[in-house]
Amino acid sequence: MREETAESNAKLLEYLSYNPETGEVTWLKSPNTRVPAGTVTKGGVDDSGYRRIRFMQKRYRIHRVACFLMWGFWPKEVDHINMDRTDNRWVNLRLVTRSQNLANRRKLSTNKSGYKGVCWHKRSRAWRAQIKHEGKVRYLGQFATPELAHKAYCEAAELHFGTYRRPA
Repeated sequence: MREETAESNAKLLEYLSYNPETGEVTWLKSPNTRVPAGTVTKGGVDDSGYRRIRFMQKRYRIHRVACFLMWGFWPKEVDHINMDRTDNRWVNLRLVTRSQNLANRRKLSTNKSGYKGVCWHKRSRAWRAQIKHEGKVRYLGQFATPELAHKAYCEAAELHFGTYRRPA
């Protein structure tokens, strides 16, 4: 995400308030004549499924605004624990590394095996398991069934990612 200026940060603190229990952001001051102070920001949902608002000709994702209002800095990566990108309650947000955030995503839509971390290797005619950790792909072995390959992936995910893993 972009770096915010000290002026835009000060304006955000002046105009917005975050409720950690509901995940809603409220206008402390009226941003324009149509929106009174005390109104919950409506915003919308962007193409990636995140709730966002527009303020001072910029778009902000609500979960990032929430982190800024709670911590006082803009995090590089924030994870929605339950994977619901519109659920911005504080209990659902956590600061993560890029690798941890990627570990918590679903299997890719292009996956043909049905299992995360598993693909068919045509030349060896076996199911291959692999995991990506800290930018490096780690080969986990070849297996007779996709279930066995997935078991190897799940064990590696537990080892490398712990609570940040999402096996399916």
